Amino acid sequence: MVVIDEGTAGAHGWLVPLTIHNEGARAAAGVTIEGTADVNGIAETSELTVDLLADDSQVGLTLGFSGQPQGEIDVRVVGFEIP
Repeated sequence: MVVIDEGTAGAHGWLVPLTIHNEGARAAAGVTIEGTADVNGIAETSELTVDLLADDSQVGLTLGFSGQPQGEIDVRVVGFEIP
């Protein structure tokens, strides 16, 4: 599960904090998260990878965009491995 918090202006763009939860009974490795948003009429993508996410755990991350996104930010898990 992914929970997106409200973004804020940063020194080099717009920062969007989010939390990913591994609600499963097994750890996940190389968890790749992708966020896509419309920034000034252009679709931007921000991608992060979590090396290891233990079972029944969560981790806070921050996506970065060049400016404030207009509308919804689409976030998805691109993939992961079972270690």
